[in-house]
Amino acid sequence: MAFEIDTRIPWTEHFVRHGFAVLRNQVSKAFTDRAMERIRAGLTEPARSLPCESWTVANATWAEKPGPGDPVLDGIYDEPNIRRIIDTLYGTSAVGSPTGWSGEKSYQVFLTAFSPEQPQPKAYEGGHIDFGGHLIPKFGNAFVMQVCLRDTEPFGGNITVMAGSHQHVQKRVLADPYTQYPADFDWNDMPSTELFEFVAKAGDVLLMQHLSFHSGNACTATGRRPRVALHMQVPRSTFLTKVDPADATNPPWVRSFALNGPHEDPEDQTRYMGFGEAKKRLWGEWTSDDGQAWFKVFTWADGALRSRLRLGALPDQISRGARFDGRRLQFGCDAVVSGAGGPKATPVPCRVVLEVDSNDGDRMHGTIAPESNPAGARAIALRKTAIISTRLTGYDV
Repeated sequence: MAFEIDTRIPWTEHFVRHGFAVLRNQVSKAFTDRAMERIRAGLTEPARSLPCESWTVANATWAEKPGPGDPVLDGIYDEPNIRRIIDTLYGTSAVGSPTGWSGEKSYQVFLTAFSPEQPQPKAYEGGHIDFGGHLIPKFGNAFVMQVCLRDTEPFGGNITVMAGSHQHVQKRVLADPYTQYPADFDWNDMPSTELFEFVAKAGDVLLMQHLSFHSGNACTATGRRPRVALHMQVPRSTFLTKVDPADATNPPWVRSFALNGPHEDPEDQTRYMGFGEAKKRLWGEWTSDDGQAWFKVFTWADGALRSRLRLGALPDQISRGARFDGRRLQFGCDAVVSGAGGPKATPVPCRVVLEVDSNDGDRMHGTIAPESNPAGARAIALRKTAIISTRLTGYDV
């Protein structure tokens, strides 16, 4: 079901109730024109010389993708209306103050070019939240702002937001701070599936609370207009740790976390950050002492831990249903059970548990057990044989 903006309430209240808001014509044409020129200059030929409507997923590739630090695109933070929006949501114009914008300029260029092979969808999808395979903060310290740099069309690669989902996501996390997406729930578990597609004109702005479900879609628009936008994270200087709906001084960003009642958790940031560091300790290639087991543990582009693995003479495989609890990584795979008929025995579904040695970060211990016989687990000892220092994508897994 398509969601309609409630024009009866101020945009600040719309952000609080629905987890997002749209403000039209907020950024000057002078800036959007300069930004489009800068983005075009970063593309390879032939796209650099083609009209935008001739860009496709095949030809609109980057020679140099601009990002934070770019002298043209950083100018978005000097636009008066952008600063007014930030100050209004956080309730202060004091950059660097504990409750204000930190001053960090964090953004990406989103370019979704026409996809000629992609059929136009008949309905929008519910999407994701930006904490895949990670703990979800109850409050956090940021919101999302997307600035449209040129006019778009329906199904033009636009961001779509699930209205009100921020309240339901937070409710789950308040009940269990170790709940994870998508291992424990996904957008199908939301009680409402009303979706809003941000069809925009150059200079329009979408604001989104970071617990909201959202997604992009392929650009299959009739006029072939690409979506070109600055997708910004606007961080506050500190994590929010307490919310009281009765506090009349709460600014809109704080009030968006108060729909589920009063709550206090001074460990929200520590738990969230610590979980991320624990994930990184598992990154790397790990090989058993006998050379019969090899695991490449990594965080994929979606934020979730996974493993590529090789067991004995079996071909490489990717972990199934991986879940990390802060200490142990568990996942499914296929393995030959010891004593099950020699090297040509049929592999069976198994469960792997891996944990880094608390005294030696270059050693990892684990078990492999048949799913039909957990008591038949066998131990494996692993050593780190290669370092991974960043997220991986489908091209380098």
